[in-house]
Amino acid sequence: TRDQSILLRCDTLLRMDENAMQALVGILSRARQLGNDIRLQRVHRLLATNMSLYGMDRYARLQVLSQ
Repeated sequence: TRDQSILLRCDTLLRMDENAMQALVGILSRARQLGNDIRLQRVHRLLATNMSLYGMDRYARLQVLSQ
């Protein structure tokens, strides 16, 4: 739906393959186009770096897990 906040907790997510990254970028892109505010919370530092390389930070706020 439109204009909602979407929060995904990622603290148990350690890695994603290329297909998963591309699929998630597509989902985040569409959700953002619909006006949703998206946050990926507690993302492991290395995973956050990879997510940024795939452009996820254009569609969602990445909140890195503090160690």
